Amino acid sequence: SESTASPIMAKNLPALVRRYRRWVAENYPCEGCGIEDDTRVLHHFTFTQSAGGAEQAPEEEGVCMCYKCHIEKLHRHGEKTFWLDRDRDLDELLIYGKDIHDTYCRIKGITNVS
Repeated sequence: SESTASPIMAKNLPALVRRYRRWVAENYPCEGCGIEDDTRVLHHFTFTQSAGGAEQAPEEEGVCMCYKCHIEKLHRHGEKTFWLDRDRDLDELLIYGKDIHDTYCRIKGITNVS
């Protein structure tokens, strides 16, 4: 399987963030194609206001995606185009990403991952 995360970047992330991202990838199908393979990662939305500039969006602003959809399609063609071509509402995706985050926080008894 292909990995999209840099080992150096992953090591520098707080353990809680790494566990959250792994949990999302293990428990949700790809939002682009529905596949449940071992290439799934948490994709952080770029269309949100908090995603502007050089900083990555917060953990709750993202959904699970496989390598093919995440890198080969979404990043190559642009996020808004990718989602709109699939008739996905951007506001609903954002709410869904926050629901995933909130579910994890409830399960783990924490208030936030970021």
